[in-house]
Amino acid sequence: MASMPFPIQASMVVGGMVFLVVWRLGVRRAWRRERERERRMLLHLDKFAPLLDEDGSEVELADGDCCICLSGGGGKPVRKILCGHSFHARCLERWVQYSVERYLDIRSFVRSPPSGFLVPGSAWPSCPLCKKVLPVIDEADIKEAVSAAIHFHSAYPTRIALLH
Repeated sequence: MASMPFPIQASMVVGGMVFLVVWRLGVRRAWRRERERERRMLLHLDKFAPLLDEDGSEVELADGDCCICLSGGGGKPVRKILCGHSFHARCLERWVQYSVERYLDIRSFVRSPPSGFLVPGSAWPSCPLCKKVLPVIDEADIKEAVSAAIHFHSAYPTRIALLH
């Protein structure tokens, strides 16, 4: 580095700084998009699985233990979903978030041979016990994931043939 002329060193420093700024903006945008998706998911979660102790009273789990974390109630907030099962609120939020991330992962989209439409390859988020479908994904998230999958698969010349 000591033998390089000064303009080359300066251009390397400036180029590195520009790269870091652009990278940081991209990371921040992705982080904000993820936070917005989590916020919408929690709003949907509140619609179909309200907190049982909103009045401040302590509510115990129906079966005694949360099947996600395998521990007792312990005064933690509890959510009861449509199928009647109860879970710690935070455990259910994490379970749904994991399921949604897995469902919306663009790599899980595959081409369906019979219909020709892009369909998700993994299961819709469901109850950890009975596997009843949970309506937690916003329609905007589904459209965003499908358009991202189409863009991902059509951005490379070797994959264009798969869409036709």
